[in-house]
Amino acid sequence: EPEPGTWRYLGMEPEPGDTLQGEIVIRGLWEGNGFLLDDLSKEFMLQHPAVKITLDWEQNYMEGINAGAEVNRAVQQAFQEEIYLNMATGTADYVFFDEGEIDLDVAALSTSGALEDFGPYLRDDFSEGFFYEDVLKAFQVDGRQTVLPVTFYYKSIAFDQEQLEALGVDPASVQKVSTTQVMDWYEQALEGDPDLGLFFNSPKVDQMFELERTAYIDLIDRTCTFASEPFVKYLTQLMKIQNDEPLLEDWLVGNSTIDFFSIYQLYQHTGNLRGDYQNMVNNPDHAYDSTREMVKMFSDSKPSLAVLDWARPHTVLTQWQPLDYLAGPYPLTNSKGEIGIASEESFLLPSSMQNKDLAWEFIKYCVGERDDPRVYGNGPPHYYTPYFPINRHNLATMAEDVSNGEGLGSTNAPFDTGIFGMDPQIYIDAVEELFTGPMVPVEYYEIDTQEFIDEMYLQRLTTPEECAEKIQGRATLQLNE
Repeated sequence: EPEPGTWRYLGMEPEPGDTLQGEIVIRGLWEGNGFLLDDLSKEFMLQHPAVKITLDWEQNYMEGINAGAEVNRAVQQAFQEEIYLNMATGTADYVFFDEGEIDLDVAALSTSGALEDFGPYLRDDFSEGFFYEDVLKAFQVDGRQTVLPVTFYYKSIAFDQEQLEALGVDPASVQKVSTTQVMDWYEQALEGDPDLGLFFNSPKVDQMFELERTAYIDLIDRTCTFASEPFVKYLTQLMKIQNDEPLLEDWLVGNSTIDFFSIYQLYQHTGNLRGDYQNMVNNPDHAYDSTREMVKMFSDSKPSLAVLDWARPHTVLTQWQPLDYLAGPYPLTNSKGEIGIASEESFLLPSSMQNKDLAWEFIKYCVGERDDPRVYGNGPPHYYTPYFPINRHNLATMAEDVSNGEGLGSTNAPFDTGIFGMDPQIYIDAVEELFTGPMVPVEYYEIDTQEFIDEMYLQRLTTPEECAEKIQGRATLQLNE
């Protein structure tokens, strides 16, 4: 008998003549990031009743919620070390589900042969052009597809339109923006307003380093070039960032999202909040006291040039319905012109996994086409992912919601997530153009450099040249551990 509620997985009947059987274990860090995996595994097991998929989370949902940040960091570090050791020593008999939180040094595991190459599987079971090939290529290590993203998203940047136009830039002429272009524009803007912030609400100054560092690291040769003139220039410009919020308490600082930046701009220009925030502020219930306090973020944050955020499918719609008072968001690239991408839903298959064939059957289901982009599980119907799917078919089915009144399903977009009557193909073509060209997965390049940035920027104890040398040393050490 199916478990209570499983009847809601509509259409998930056993396949006629199904002979698939066996058991696999999938490991991941935190259950709270595994809703996609939970949904897809239930669907798969309903279609293949003789298959058992065990999801082995290091932390269950409530453990991750209730534990403090320090405990969660310790759990993450210990889990990361365990998984890496299992894979490197050939004792990992499980699939690994990466939620974007774990730094496994994929390049080292890939070149050593500890991870299975998905490339032959993909070529055997999927036709050419089924996936966004340039995205898959970005996640390869030396030509081997050892990480298979199910979904992904990209780094974007939006600007204060008036500030950008004051620099002589036509927002309509901008297609992509590089990290170096952002710093050059900001340096120019400071001449007109010496107190101007770079990013809204003053997050940490090294917001773009996550992407820019990828231009200075060669994961295959295990080398880096931070002790170089271009990177020293980047750090020198970073030193000029005016990063303070004198009118705000600490808890109201660093909340830098396109959603909040758009509300800030609306409030600064009209004195009004967007409808949902205005309704909460007007509600006398004490449950909304903190929301009323948040209004200070929109009234008292200092002027700034831009905001960074991770872009999702609905972000592309701003090409046809621009945000009030903002230019963009545009894709953000490193100084080499590569768009920064990431995945919070990807698979790694250790070479030591025993039942690779069954593991692949499930992974193939996860990256394959869906007739309906929604999941009808134990709750309201919802998109199987809030991110971009790795295959074109599923993006096309989602695109139908752009024009049919449904919208793309986001709950936090500062604009309508659909354009009624729009030809979905226009949206599909825009996404196609976006994901054609050089991209880089930022999570492959994790380096612990915060202390050196703080030492240079906050404490003013080192010069950009000295900071670059320290980062060079730390990166070289990590690359050759």
